[in-house]
Amino acid sequence: MINVTFYHNISGTWKANETKALTGTSDYKTFTLNNIPDKAYFIWNCLAFDNTSQSDWGDANYTIRVNISETVANITITSLQPSYSNGTHYIFEFVILNNGSTTLNDVSWQFDTDDSNRINSTSNISLALGERAFVYIQYNFSDEGAYNVKANATGISSSTTISSSLSSTVGVGDLAITSFDDLNIDISKVIFEIQAQNNLLENLSNLNWSLTTGNGKIINSTSQFSSIKSNETVFIFIQYDYGASGTFSPVATITNGTYSDSKTITIDVKHIEAFNLSVVNESGTKRIFEFIIKNNLNTNLTNVNWTFDTKDSNVINATSNSILQPSEQMFVYIDYNFTATGTFNVNATAKNGTLSDSKNLTVAINQ
Repeated sequence: MINVTFYHNISGTWKANETKALTGTSDYKTFTLNNIPDKAYFIWNCLAFDNTSQSDWGDANYTIRVNISETVANITITSLQPSYSNGTHYIFEFVILNNGSTTLNDVSWQFDTDDSNRINSTSNISLALGERAFVYIQYNFSDEGAYNVKANATGISSSTTISSSLSSTVGVGDLAITSFDDLNIDISKVIFEIQAQNNLLENLSNLNWSLTTGNGKIINSTSQFSSIKSNETVFIFIQYDYGASGTFSPVATITNGTYSDSKTITIDVKHIEAFNLSVVNESGTKRIFEFIIKNNLNTNLTNVNWTFDTKDSNVINATSNSILQPSEQMFVYIDYNFTATGTFNVNATAKNGTLSDSKNLTVAINQ
């Protein structure tokens, strides 16, 4: 092979553009065209010669169409935020931007409140290149809490529909406890965490907190949060020793005198736990009971024993102590023949020193 020549008709006349040398029996070359006018439409092909002056064209002419000014449609929601709030009453603002290269027609929007309501635009608009539309929505939420609101915009360009969406999470309420939980329970000591958020569009000052423990005690803050910015969350940690096992319903409260919020949780303070008291076999007045003892501590329980009150004038006691590792369980089985008929509210109690937990079960004994 000797050379190959690139032909085209960009100017309207079929002519050679450039010739490049070839080597061997198989080779290829790249041709570059510069300054091709917009909207150009032309055909091209290549003519190759070998060293015996034989030549051949490509199997067919190829077509190129140039369109460097093709329009691109695009729509974007550039911001979504509350511009006003008062309790559950909010005014939202979001911006729709035409950041494409062509006019958008029939632009509409939707706003999902995440509160079982969706608000739709009542009329469509057009947006020129680079033009913005500002949308304001007033909405009164049904309750305080966190809502993931979402704005969506749709437009049409050259029969093509394009859309964009943007989401934002807002805390509804003036001053809200967003989280109240027991972080850790160690024997009877509980560490609580309270997360309080300022949902107003202004700073809050002089914030106090209190914890009603659920066993007759109230713990109050000894100092105030001097300033909490808009949308800022503060974290409050409280340790309290219940001194005994049981189920409690503590209440966390925050207030700055004008705004306040409360939240209640239920906790089980159990060091040693007795559970799953049940009858696994019965025959006449005879019953076989089962219950489980569990160590809920992070350390060993070394003197675990139990008692079983039949409420039939008999109390059965463990004959030896056991050791339970953290999270370990032991199964207790009791075979007892009731001496009378009737209804008995039996009681199983697990013990380790001063730690104890009990469970009751009502059984009916018939002859």
